Amino acid sequence: MQLTALLVIYGSLSFWASNRPRSKNIESFDKLWIGIYCLYNILFFILPLFFLRHYHLGPGTASIIVGEQMRFMMKGHAFLRENVPGLMQKSARNEPAQLPSFSKYMYFQFIPTLVYRDSYPMTKNVNWKLVLKHFAQFAGGILYLNYIYLRFCVPVFRNFNQDRVNVETFMKSIFECILPGSLLMFVIFYSMLHAWMNAWAEMLRFADRLFYRDWWNSTTFATYYRTWNIVVHDWLYTYVYTDICKLSGMKCRSGAMFATFLLSAVIHEYILICVLRMFYPVMFVLFAGFGVWMVFVTHKRSSRSWNIVLWLSIFLGQGVLMCLYSSEYYARLNCPAPTTNGILDYIIPRSWSCYVAHPSHNSTSLH
Repeated sequence: MQLTALLVIYGSLSFWASNRPRSKNIESFDKLWIGIYCLYNILFFILPLFFLRHYHLGPGTASIIVGEQMRFMMKGHAFLRENVPGLMQKSARNEPAQLPSFSKYMYFQFIPTLVYRDSYPMTKNVNWKLVLKHFAQFAGGILYLNYIYLRFCVPVFRNFNQDRVNVETFMKSIFECILPGSLLMFVIFYSMLHAWMNAWAEMLRFADRLFYRDWWNSTTFATYYRTWNIVVHDWLYTYVYTDICKLSGMKCRSGAMFATFLLSAVIHEYILICVLRMFYPVMFVLFAGFGVWMVFVTHKRSSRSWNIVLWLSIFLGQGVLMCLYSSEYYARLNCPAPTTNGILDYIIPRSWSCYVAHPSHNSTSLH
């Protein structure tokens, strides 16, 4: 993936810029190049899925592959989006095409940002002790994630099909999952958005290190979504929200915001589908449904009580996510498929049929 992201994107842009007709309009050659680029993205999207399915990789390995896939696709789009309009203007003025140097593109591939610029603020030197410290924190976070999973998740859900579940035990299990689910969220946040990104930023002398803001003080969901992950938010705002507003003439900002949320929710759900190898759109419903609704509900709210509402929603949401995804994951390991159709089995939650698979057992709890 890394090799194709480096060579195909840069090479195809160079070929297109050197051979396109001198016109400010989109010509047939441009349409052909856009089609080839779309085909490349489709293949880049599909081939890793076949790889994951063929080798039956575990969730940890799958998360690395899918995460890198998304990173390369987002960076490739950012590089083209920032350079194609300028190259078209130069072509219309019969000026020679001047692409950014390959070293700039390669540097962009490794620094912790998704928005392309020809130059970035840089520090004078590298503090290698700080680099090692951040990598050690990241490694510690991964070990702690494994501990949380083994301590709180596996004992509760590994024998999922041996217990019958009713509303009472289901709600109890959600509340039991609030603590481990929230811990997972905090550890992932610190490990990825602080330790990992600061390590690479320091190693590459990348000075712009605003990877997150004080999202924990937010009183509105809109502020929370904007400040939780600045890196992804900047990409969505620059290349999705802004472009939709431009295409619609700035007349439908609510529609642009909803489309941005929808795309983000689809990407998050896609990652979980690949990592867990099942379709169970809990994340999508919470993100694109409840999350968007709460954006409008908490709009322009400044009272600190709304910060409490935000935290309660986060805690409850993490409990729901961990409970439902864990129960479905282990149900697919322990319970028979409700249908022989492979596609239907992939999209029909198996945990639903497991609820009544052993009615003779007592209705105690999931563990």
